[in-house]
Amino acid sequence: MLGLEPNPPAVSDPVSGLGRGFKGAALSLTRLPSNRNSEGEIVRLLRAIRRALIAGSSVMLWLTWPGSFFHELAHQLACYAVGHRVLEVRYIIRHDPQNRAGYVLHDGPPGAARHLLIGVAPLLLGLAIWAAFLGLAAWLTRDGLPGPAGTLILIGALLLTANAAYHALPSPQDLANVFRQPFSPTTIPCWIIAAPLWLLSHNYRCLIYGWTPWHAAVVAATIYALAQTATGGLPALLTRSW
Repeated sequence: MLGLEPNPPAVSDPVSGLGRGFKGAALSLTRLPSNRNSEGEIVRLLRAIRRALIAGSSVMLWLTWPGSFFHELAHQLACYAVGHRVLEVRYIIRHDPQNRAGYVLHDGPPGAARHLLIGVAPLLLGLAIWAAFLGLAAWLTRDGLPGPAGTLILIGALLLTANAAYHALPSPQDLANVFRQPFSPTTIPCWIIAAPLWLLSHNYRCLIYGWTPWHAAVVAATIYALAQTATGGLPALLTRSW
């Protein structure tokens, strides 16, 4: 019986690691032999940016905590697709002692390809929902900015997309199952696909003021899509990309 634990242990100190390095760099500015007023302004600016980043990460975590549903649903559907029995599903867990947002327990035939599909299913679903959001935004803005009803639909689709994308990255445990399977002709190709994703899944170790690289990329892409939609540039952008 195999279990998937989609979320890595939470890092309790939002100013640890690289974040502490930035803080130290900011504080060291006060030791430079230059204009003290300029130094003080820079330090205050860096502290304000730090507070804004921490507050922003807290808001995003609050807005996207239901996204675990999409992560676990993707695992569950992939299990059905490869012939695994789903023994137990918890889509959303609040205050779990093991720091899990949800899990899927499943059992079935071994194989690296099967477990690779199960492991990367949240990423595939997140990308599919993101692509659907871009298509919907392009359709609603084909003749300019949408009306009130279209705007509400777009905001709702954006929130759904943000939830799915924020939790789309497989966890190390999801992909570790690929490397535990018996060797077969498909093992090496599956390892080649899974290895970089497994490394990427450890991006939570690069936490900077509450932000992981994946979460920052999701927010940046969302802001870019919104900016393109507001200026009517998203339909043209999609047309050029196709």
